[in-house]
Amino acid sequence: RCARAVAETRSGARFGVAGVDPGAVRADWEAVKRHIRACQDRIYTQDDSPEVLAREGVEVLCGRTAAFVGPHELALTATEGCEGAGDARRSLSADLFVLATGAGPALPPIAGLEQVPYVTYESVF
Repeated sequence: RCARAVAETRSGARFGVAGVDPGAVRADWEAVKRHIRACQDRIYTQDDSPEVLAREGVEVLCGRTAAFVGPHELALTATEGCEGAGDARRSLSADLFVLATGAGPALPPIAGLEQVPYVTYESVF
């Protein structure tokens, strides 16, 4: 949205917008990141936290590895120190599973990348 707003403002003269110096219009990167984080926090608190999901009847388990061992069976190895992990190994049966695996950025093998500033989704969000 920010990029679109900046682009629209910069090109406004062709639509009759006056009094705006297109060269002075810029995005405040830190303000954009604060807005994104505030939205993420609100979504987490209202919809995605383990507590909210538990109230909706969803059992949330954290684990290091999971593998399907049958059409309706999952073997889970719990993460040490994970709250509510219980047994280190656990077998789960269900008709449906949701595996939310998380992610990490993968940097391409570009020579010199580590010497220049770059952005990943982690630095944005």
